[in-house]
Amino acid sequence: MQIEIPPILTIFDPIPDWRKAKGKRYKLTSLLHFIILAMLCGKTSTRAMARWGEHIPEGYKKRLDIEPDRHPSAPMLCRVFWHIPPELIEDFTTGHF
Repeated sequence: MQIEIPPILTIFDPIPDWRKAKGKRYKLTSLLHFIILAMLCGKTSTRAMARWGEHIPEGYKKRLDIEPDRHPSAPMLCRVFWHIPPELIEDFTTGHF
């Protein structure tokens, strides 16, 4: 039996964005990718993730579609965690969507 695993950069694309268009600084997928990279680098709190984001190279930010002089704040990352139910992430990562 062969299991097909989708690329990590596309796995969260179907998650709906709850935010209004006005005032959006980052795409939801960019925030999710940022969180994944921060966690892979050992950052386990939103505050640590935000501090980590201050120091990542400009090229990484460009790949994440984040402006070079910006980074997601801890409150923004908290809102992402608050609005996306864990079950939804589990469904996407296990292929039960």
